[in-house]
Amino acid sequence: MKKLILMLILAGSLSCCGGGQDNAGISDSSLAHLRVLGGEAANNQNLSVVKLRIYNPDGTVGLCSAAAVSYNTFLTAAHCVKKSHVIEVEASGKRYPIAEVYTATGFRYDYINNAIFNDLAVLKTTENLTVKPLAIAAGNAVTTDLAGVVYGYGVNSSGSYGELKSGIVQLAYVTANHLFSKPFYGRGSNACAGDSGGPLVAAFQYPDGRQLSGIVGLVSSGTTRDCRSGDVTLYTNLQNPALVSFILEHAPDTVIY
Repeated sequence: MKKLILMLILAGSLSCCGGGQDNAGISDSSLAHLRVLGGEAANNQNLSVVKLRIYNPDGTVGLCSAAAVSYNTFLTAAHCVKKSHVIEVEASGKRYPIAEVYTATGFRYDYINNAIFNDLAVLKTTENLTVKPLAIAAGNAVTTDLAGVVYGYGVNSSGSYGELKSGIVQLAYVTANHLFSKPFYGRGSNACAGDSGGPLVAAFQYPDGRQLSGIVGLVSSGTTRDCRSGDVTLYTNLQNPALVSFILEHAPDTVIY
C-alpha cells in the first residue's frame, strides 16, 4: 500500500507508491511502484477491500486494490485501469470479471506538481459478491492530523504482495483534490506498489455519541519511487463534491454520510 491510516471499525518523480499496479506497465514505468510498508495483516473476513488483477495488452498482470461500495460495485484508482485491460476482482479465492468501467471526468497526470488528479474509477461486476460495502464519509471535515487506516494488497516490508495489509497513517495537509500523508521515515506505515485504489478509512464521533467510519480517500500516488525514506502518499480526496456526484451517478446505492 501507500500508507496506512487508523480506522476504528475495520480493524522528485511521480511514483505510484500507493498509486500504481505492481508489474503493470502503465504509461510511465515510474508509476508502477507502490506498497504498504510497516502494515499488519488485516482481518478481511467480510471482504470490504478486494484485490484487482489487471491483464495488460503486453501480457503482464498488474495488481491494485479496490473498496466495495455495494455488492457488485467497487472504487479504485483510475490509473489502475484502462478500457483495453481485462480486469478481475478476486475475492474469497474466486475471480469475477469486471463488466463496466467508469473513469472520473478530469482524470489526468500532472507531472509538474507530482500528482494525479481525479484518480477515481467505478468498477462493476455482473453478479453480486459476498462483500461488506463501505460507506463514504463525504460529509465530515477531513483536516490536518486526521488519523486513519489504509488497506491494500501491495508489496509489504518483506517484499511479498497479494495479502491484505492495513496500517495507521496521519495526514499532514489537505486540499480539495488530495489528502497528503506525513512523510514516511521507516516508522509507521506507507503505501506502495499494488496498494493503489486501496481505501483510507477514518472514524468520526458525533455529538449524540454515535461513531461512524467511512472512506475518506483512495491511494493514488507518492513523491518518491520505491516508497523510499521521506515519501509522501497522496490520496484522492473523496470529499470533493464533483467526485461524490460521479460516484452517485454510477453507483447510486453507495452510502454517503
